[in-house]
Amino acid sequence: MKWVCVAATFCLAVQIAWAEDSGPSYQGHTFSEWASQIDFTAPVMGEGPPAYAAIHHIGTNAIPILLSWISNQKAPKAMPDQVYKPPLWFSPTRVEAAAMLFCLLDSEARPAIPELTRYAMTFPDYERYDQCVRALAGIGQDSLPAFNTLLTKGRPEVQFSALEWLPGFGTNAIAVMPAVINCLVGKNDEVADKSVDFFFQDSAVRGSVVTSALTNAMTHASAKGRMRICRCFFFMSYNKPPAEQPWAAVPVLRAALKDPNPEVSNTASNALVSIETSKQP
Repeated sequence: MKWVCVAATFCLAVQIAWAEDSGPSYQGHTFSEWASQIDFTAPVMGEGPPAYAAIHHIGTNAIPILLSWISNQKAPKAMPDQVYKPPLWFSPTRVEAAAMLFCLLDSEARPAIPELTRYAMTFPDYERYDQCVRALAGIGQDSLPAFNTLLTKGRPEVQFSALEWLPGFGTNAIAVMPAVINCLVGKNDEVADKSVDFFFQDSAVRGSVVTSALTNAMTHASAKGRMRICRCFFFMSYNKPPAEQPWAAVPVLRAALKDPNPEVSNTASNALVSIETSKQP
């Protein structure tokens, strides 16, 4: 019985290898051959090169290959015709190419979200977990629940990557704003500072909902957390017209002028000046 099981396992492995080896194709070329034609450094004109159309035609059939590329530094031996051979010596690595191809597939790559999330949460090396986060961002707003997981349950370095790619969601990022604020007032300084940077991005979420969430966080934040919240208000107001100012934060900022921590009071003062001087011509 033992040998029967071993033989069955071997046959299954051969079948899987054969399936990977044949791989998806379009107009007589495999997915990897099409992918290897793409110069990711070139500007995209119109609908892009023929390889773009081929990638979209192959669609979700490419997901197993891309997951293999993004999860392994070396090409699987069972997939000789699915090896990424970039056209230029300065082309992206196989892992980077996989992330960019996920971005090219956009929302069509939704079925890959659970596995990319698992990879991002577990891969120890920066290139792979960061490119998995990049791929999730490229898939679009269907990945926002995954970003919430990364920001709430991920290691600090994974949270940092998530904050790095989050601005790409634009105003849709409001869906994960509670998680961002938890990072902002958290104990990891690098993640917290990166959370502040998020509010400095032009595409960062602004408005009454965010202002309210930040002011509420002031009540339970540490001194560092309060200082960072005041910095967020400063960045949210910097060079913005009066209509875009976080006016609802003014009472909290005025109260923070009496904060016993000088960093908090000084940062609150800067934010108030930035908000209130926006009225001046």
